[in-house]
Amino acid sequence: MNFKQLLLTGVISFLPVFAFCQTLGSISGHAKSNTGDPLIEAVVILEGTSFATNTDDKGNFILKDIPAGEYTVAISYIGHNTKHQKVSIKEGEHAKLHQLVVEEEQAINEVTVTGKNETQKIKESAFTVSTIDAKPLHNSTADINQVLNRTTGVRIREDGGLGSNFNFSLNGFSGKQVKIFLDGIPMDNFGSSLTLNNIPINLADGIQIYKGVVPVWLGSDALGGAVNVVTNQKVRNYLDASYSYGSFNTHRSSINAGYTDKKTGLTVLTNLFQNYSDNNYWVNVEVPLNGFDGTLDPQKKRLRRFHDKYRSETAQVEVGVVNKKYADKLLAGVILSNNKQDIQTGAVVDRVYGQRYRTSKTLIGTLKYKKSDLFVKGLSLTLYGAYKTGENQTVDTSARTYNWYGNYIPKPEAISGEQSRTLYKFADNLAMSNANLSYEINKTHSFNLNYSFNRFSRKGSDEVNPNNESYKHPMILSKNIIGVAYKFDYKRRWETTLFYKKFFQGTQTSQRVDIYVNPHQETVRASMAKDGFGIATTYFVFPYLQVKGSYENTFRLPESEEIFGDAVNRLSNYELKPEQSSNVNVGLLLNKTFYEKHRITLEANLLYRYSENFIRYELSGPNSRATNQGNVETKGLDGEIRYSYKQLFHLGINGTYQKLVNMTERESGVAGISPVYKQQIPNIPFLFGNADAGVGFNNVGFKKTRLSLNWTLNYVQFYYLYWPGLGNKGDKNKIPQQISHNLSLTYSLNDGMFNVSFECRNVADSELYDNFLLPKPGRSFAVKLRYFISKTVSGGTGSNEN
Repeated sequence: MNFKQLLLTGVISFLPVFAFCQTLGSISGHAKSNTGDPLIEAVVILEGTSFATNTDDKGNFILKDIPAGEYTVAISYIGHNTKHQKVSIKEGEHAKLHQLVVEEEQAINEVTVTGKNETQKIKESAFTVSTIDAKPLHNSTADINQVLNRTTGVRIREDGGLGSNFNFSLNGFSGKQVKIFLDGIPMDNFGSSLTLNNIPINLADGIQIYKGVVPVWLGSDALGGAVNVVTNQKVRNYLDASYSYGSFNTHRSSINAGYTDKKTGLTVLTNLFQNYSDNNYWVNVEVPLNGFDGTLDPQKKRLRRFHDKYRSETAQVEVGVVNKKYADKLLAGVILSNNKQDIQTGAVVDRVYGQRYRTSKTLIGTLKYKKSDLFVKGLSLTLYGAYKTGENQTVDTSARTYNWYGNYIPKPEAISGEQSRTLYKFADNLAMSNANLSYEINKTHSFNLNYSFNRFSRKGSDEVNPNNESYKHPMILSKNIIGVAYKFDYKRRWETTLFYKKFFQGTQTSQRVDIYVNPHQETVRASMAKDGFGIATTYFVFPYLQVKGSYENTFRLPESEEIFGDAVNRLSNYELKPEQSSNVNVGLLLNKTFYEKHRITLEANLLYRYSENFIRYELSGPNSRATNQGNVETKGLDGEIRYSYKQLFHLGINGTYQKLVNMTERESGVAGISPVYKQQIPNIPFLFGNADAGVGFNNVGFKKTRLSLNWTLNYVQFYYLYWPGLGNKGDKNKIPQQISHNLSLTYSLNDGMFNVSFECRNVADSELYDNFLLPKPGRSFAVKLRYFISKTVSGGTGSNEN
């Protein structure tokens, strides 16, 4: 080899070294949604290379050691369109991409079980939790209950139409066993106007459904899960006004508005909503052959409900400041509500009323405070306090007996009252507070301490029975719950939470004593304390595949309505004991996007519960009463799979199977083994599911418009009304299999500023039933008009979020 060849070989050999020694560049930036929120854990890649990273908890990212050249940065995030941004890197240069806005996908009327921002972090926590993005549903006529009823594991059973009582069931636990929250604030005893079937979906930004183990920060004694309705917490100026009209003369309207002054932080929030319906839908019922009493005609008659009108009005106003050194949020508020409800039936369909009704008025004062980085970085404090006073009355003075035809016969004056003559009026007062202190030492270790207090009292009187001493004695129920938790988070791949809860409860009632010599009412007091504990853990096998597991030993303290009744169809039971349950949950979650257009979400959960002193409602004449069943074992599974293609099409299906078995072998007053030992608990659905599909088209007729067509299906397998092992096979009462279809059409203009929706529920006019075989509405139609405008206060441009 001559000298030239040797020199050339040496130069070629050292070329990689020269290339390696050149100064490399980097790219950093900030990703946010079109609503101004940072995108957390968004995927950032350089297309055509192996360079990739994720945004941090503030939406920032950085890519290092990048050779000089022309690149395209792609940012993808669940529920958003992929953002592409070209960038040029010179040798040794740092390129900074400012405020990359990643647009949200539009999917009007789709129930999307997926997380966003803070909700994404909650969904990916160790707890088994499903989330619903409520914003795409704001144009629908549905209330929050109807939206939740499409979710895995959830079954909501109502006594009738708009405003009726309902029973919320989550994976076999129902009623008060599942706690309901509004922005982390318990809605217990907030009044009949502030329930999930009265609150319009427009008020919600998202809904979190905790299955089984409930986190400490909610400060709850829930036995089987919780629902947290999250309103929009963004600092913005907005107006959301809607009105809907539907079958059975149903009117629903809402106005939600907010104003924040950028300079002073002064904030005013207002929520107004109203509901009215005649509820005069057709029902198929058995009626007595002679018109009023005696043998029922087996041939059902199709008749209208004639005494079931309902109306409610609610106003909420909050005033305060945001984004101050001493407070991220400080708001004082007041809630006013009023309703009147005709009572058509008792707890069963064959007890018909024609003049019985109830009224309710509620006044609530509230105070909210929140501060992050209090004194030291990572220390956050949230406080909430409320005092509620309310007046409720049940009026039953008619000396008539009605039938389903609306006809009546007179009763003797001495036994007047359709059920029991009463003008019972009672005042419910409630004082509650919640304090939550969390400290994030670093990204790996954090602690949480929570304390909640709740004191309920009731005192009443009855003009018809003024000498009833029991009305003069106050009924009091108080609760104190303390919770502490520790969370370990290893690089956001493995997370484990350990927690402990302490429960205290005290009750005060009265009972009639010395009935033969000196009959009088005597005050009775009782108290108890219990301990609960648990663990929840999760591991990301891949960035898109997550497994979860949790265990909890917990208690649920009886609520005021279960102990004291509701003075309508639910009777009191002062001897109710707290429920105890051991809960186990195992699940997996897959969320995968293919080719930036196709997205598949798969969720599956297994559950096991063993409960002692299980509380459920049983029939007691025309009414129902909460009772302790004893021991109940629950085994179940639920799953959901969803597919979406861009903004054009979505499809989803979910199903739930749950088997609740009575494990009480010996019962009081029963010789030998109980005849219902190891039988399935009656009047609780064991197999149900939902399906939905929809298509959407942009720029239909005009620019910035969207047309959406959606279909939903609800399926419930038949289940027994009473114990399935008792009685003859042909005589067993059961609630039959039910299938219902719903259709909706929505047209939105100017990026969701103007919206009109048409809906048809129960398209096939199927016979639907719920609690104790009470009939639900048949086919119905509704139209909704909505106007929405929003502008962020952080200095950005205005935007419509829907």
